[in-house]
Amino acid sequence: MVNKLAVKQVETEEELAEWFSRSRDMLLLCDLHRGWSGPCDTLAPTFEAMTIDIDNAENRVAFLAVEVPKLAPKFAELVGSDTVTPSPQYYQGAEGGEPQPVDFSKKGCSPLFVAVRSGKIVAVVEGADRPALSKVVEEYLPSVAEDEEEGPEG
Repeated sequence: MVNKLAVKQVETEEELAEWFSRSRDMLLLCDLHRGWSGPCDTLAPTFEAMTIDIDNAENRVAFLAVEVPKLAPKFAELVGSDTVTPSPQYYQGAEGGEPQPVDFSKKGCSPLFVAVRSGKIVAVVEGADRPALSKVVEEYLPSVAEDEEEGPEG
């Protein structure tokens, strides 16, 4: 069976805005990557595996690949900032070091994941940190509405 929840490549500003409009009811986990490096394919199976035990997952979480700097201006407009700071609870930097803001339009090739709910950044994970990304999904995944019959069209 093919999992419908594969990482979705966001190609245009309109697609990005559409996904953000859905973030009121769902968690968006955005892989911000440079065009030449591509999205973090290593974690795609992890994202698919995360959804196996989630009821109504297609309406509660989306894993998005967002190319920067191509879509950086629109992303910055939607989140209200052109920098993000890795969440301290998920920061794996130098021992004793504090997370520093990252200008996502100028980031390098290391993975940068930004979790969005209701159009706001709720968590940032720098690097391909499976345990941290699992915690983000667990912590910010919206609950299932009891009367939820259908999800957003897509």
